[in-house]
Amino acid sequence: MTTDQNDFSIVRFSTDDLPAKDRGAIWREHFGPSVFKVEIEPPPPNTPVKVDMAARSLPGLQLLSGLYAPGRMIRTRRLIADDGNDDFMLRINTSGAVTVSAAGRELDYGCGALLTNAAEVSVLDRPTFGGSTVIRIPRSILSALVIDIDDVVMRPIPEETNTLKLLLGYANALLTTPRWHRRPSFDT
Repeated sequence: MTTDQNDFSIVRFSTDDLPAKDRGAIWREHFGPSVFKVEIEPPPPNTPVKVDMAARSLPGLQLLSGLYAPGRMIRTRRLIADDGNDDFMLRINTSGAVTVSAAGRELDYGCGALLTNAAEVSVLDRPTFGGSTVIRIPRSILSALVIDIDDVVMRPIPEETNTLKLLLGYANALLTTPRWHRRPSFDT
């Protein structure tokens, strides 16, 4: 998304900004491998590719949040071998349904969260349009803070959890351009 390691700006992406005929290809061929580090399967027939998202990379943390069309994302053995990424991802589903298969388990969850490991093959299925926020943290940072971190992978965290609500609020604040940074509106 950005090549300058000191650029902490918010990057926004919307398929609405692309020609309709190119949306699916750009989503699958660019954002899949380079941003999400997954393979993205084509959506079901007659399902428009609709994505509105924001991302921000900070030292030791990457945030992604948005609304996504139905689809399937797969973290394959080949991608794991190619990039060696072993980050942990806290996947917070904010709307719609999601099924995640990883670490020998499959979990259906509506709103709430779960932790996954990028070093494991995983499949994320979104059968309906919905929203999510992903907080990506390097293993080296999280494993130093949480004893036996691999034991909490794929354990659901209910959306009512106050700590999760607070964390989601912080993530949303980091992905929002402050009012004093926005361009002035000259509409009357």
